[in-house]
Amino acid sequence: MRSTLLLLFVMLLFAAPASAAPQLDWTPCKPGFECATAKVPLDYDHPSGRKIELALTRARAADPATRIGSVFVHNGGPGASNVDFIQAAPPQAIAAITRRYDVIGIDTRGSGHSRPLVDCKVDQERTGLYSQPFGPAAAARAPAYVRHCTQRNRDLIDHMSSADVARDLDRLRAAVGDDRLNLIGHSYGTFVGATYASMFPAHTGRMVLDSPMDAETWVHRPFTAVREQSAALEHALDRFFAATAFSEAAFDELVARLNRNPLGDLDGNDVLIAAMFVTSPREWPDFKDALEHAQQGDGRPLRAMTDQFYSGRLIGFDLAFVEQAVDQQYPHRVGPFLRAGFHAAALFDHFGLQNGFAELPFGLLPASDADAYHGPFRNSYAAPPALVIGTTHDPYTPYTWAQRLTADLGNARLLTYNGDGHGAVTDLNPCIVGTMLAYLEAGVLPPTGASCDQVL
Repeated sequence: MRSTLLLLFVMLLFAAPASAAPQLDWTPCKPGFECATAKVPLDYDHPSGRKIELALTRARAADPATRIGSVFVHNGGPGASNVDFIQAAPPQAIAAITRRYDVIGIDTRGSGHSRPLVDCKVDQERTGLYSQPFGPAAAARAPAYVRHCTQRNRDLIDHMSSADVARDLDRLRAAVGDDRLNLIGHSYGTFVGATYASMFPAHTGRMVLDSPMDAETWVHRPFTAVREQSAALEHALDRFFAATAFSEAAFDELVARLNRNPLGDLDGNDVLIAAMFVTSPREWPDFKDALEHAQQGDGRPLRAMTDQFYSGRLIGFDLAFVEQAVDQQYPHRVGPFLRAGFHAAALFDHFGLQNGFAELPFGLLPASDADAYHGPFRNSYAAPPALVIGTTHDPYTPYTWAQRLTADLGNARLLTYNGDGHGAVTDLNPCIVGTMLAYLEAGVLPPTGASCDQVL
């Protein structure tokens, strides 16, 4: 009883009504889409104070007479542009959802086309969050990176938590006239979705949480979460070796050779970054081809993959740094990061690079968002059940995270996707898409233990 009362108190504390919904003046932009800008408070403790601007795009429901409402899309990152993602999505994917919904992409605070941007003004490959070379040198670069980010984003960094993103979403929900927020969240977008459901149980609608984060571990045991992610990346690389017959020995020899003698501006660290960027079996043939080109003296294909990683297409690194620093409960001492780094180096042959040493900036950022939400992560039984989709061989969000998030949310159903890659919905698998649409349009959940098989 005491724990139930505490949970209700936390929900009431954070679920203050999101008054003063922003005015949205939708205007045509790209063919088939409208765009708008929403003004929301920078600091929700002072809602009448300074405003920031959020960029949105919308594809309208095909038939207004059968329209259910709006569904917001958060494609993860954090920091990638959801506006660009929606506008570049395959037309058949947009058409499937707009049978009954308006589809809305939002560039969350500080990202994409929203203003102001979180921008640390650094060369991401040389001095940024996941800059090279990896290992202890990354820890040595961390203080300078944190100083750059703090000096250039001082007004923003205390207001960049996923809880603030959830508050923004609640205002936008009201602005489009919906009683409940419907959301398709992918990767980090599932963390935002779990946060929203926990903070605004009375306003939570149908949520599709694809390739989900384990919110509790991510927040309270971040070193553990990153180690589990590294293990998933190692597993995915092993599956690449098995599927393509490009041997691990040949891969390791190429990395070592390029670290000794770079091929132009391609070294071994770049090969590891390119391997992290390969998220789908559909990309394996191109990656194998790029590796073979490098073996033969042509580093351009691998270099292009590395450049894509650092371009911010998947992650807005500076925003990811600030948002994760206030979301996750990292220690504020250097020692634990160094120990985590050396531990990861002993555990992982290829992907220990993101552990410990590279995490140090999260612990050094002099920011504290007093209004951040750190759990518990629950989906109220007064809300519709959430549909959680976990991929068995996901390189970024391991399948066990989907199982844990489903258990933590309580009012949720897990759909297993038997396959490889990061993102079941974006695979456009007929079983996954059909199950998602049945849920979004009619509230029909798959049976307990249901699964879909990947078709390549």
